Amino acid sequence: MERSYQVELQRRHAYIKEVIEALGHAGVALFNERAITMELKPDGTKVTTADQALNDMFVDEIVHMFPNDLVWGEEGCNRSVGEPGYHGDLDEADGRWTWLIDPIDGTSGFWRAYKDDYREECTSAIMITAFAPGDTTPTLSAVHNPFQKLPFTTVASSQFGTEYYTPRAEHPLFVRSKRNAPTQIEDVQRFEENQWKGAIPDLRVMRNMMPHARKVRNSSVGAAMTRLALGDIDIVAFPAPSNPYDVAPGALIAHAAGAHVCDLDGTPYEQIDWRKGPINGCLGTPNKVLADDFLTKLKRTHTD
Repeated sequence: MERSYQVELQRRHAYIKEVIEALGHAGVALFNERAITMELKPDGTKVTTADQALNDMFVDEIVHMFPNDLVWGEEGCNRSVGEPGYHGDLDEADGRWTWLIDPIDGTSGFWRAYKDDYREECTSAIMITAFAPGDTTPTLSAVHNPFQKLPFTTVASSQFGTEYYTPRAEHPLFVRSKRNAPTQIEDVQRFEENQWKGAIPDLRVMRNMMPHARKVRNSSVGAAMTRLALGDIDIVAFPAPSNPYDVAPGALIAHAAGAHVCDLDGTPYEQIDWRKGPINGCLGTPNKVLADDFLTKLKRTHTD
């Protein structure tokens, strides 16, 4: 059983970078063809024809490569509601490899860049997560931004750690979260927080507690978690309710690099079922002391 698991893990580990970069090439081609349209979903969030095309492409790829796997995509799955393995069927996921995909994480930012026809400023990313049968924490993750002038890909595994790829480097960088990081939010220099209408809690209240910090803007929380792992950001905070495909890829990338990851109740990474939504937000910091300080002061702002 262990040998079989290792074989299946290695097959998917070798494949995840290949497939996410193929999706990236397709996404860039769609952007350059200038034929993308956008509409609003019932919940008021944006979706573009590029989101839908990349999601469909990924489903087709997995069905071809791993026909017994489940695919739960933001814009479509390989099982219909009512069939075994439909989106959210954790009983079936306990016995199969299960993939999550956010085809374009940061659709609003992607759409702005598309309307302005300025692709190199687009910080949106493609995000994929795979769970081995029965795993509640991600087994594999990949985040890829193909749109910027210098694209990057980050691949993380619960066994092999976090690797960062850029076109300038012949070999990947094995990433470890920085050691000399701040332990109090007053000393934070760079942070990333997301906020939208209806998000809980309002994370913007924390800005005044970081007098020396500047907000580092990313359209993708997965890209932000990559920058946390690389040491470019001190705090990444994402409010609730969170969909698994929004936060699971970056959670593994940061965790596998040695960062501290938890939800906004402080529940640690290992105790969260990252397949099951809604997730109560996500917080990534270089160390647990900084996370505890952030959460203590966040709670205080909402009880005073």
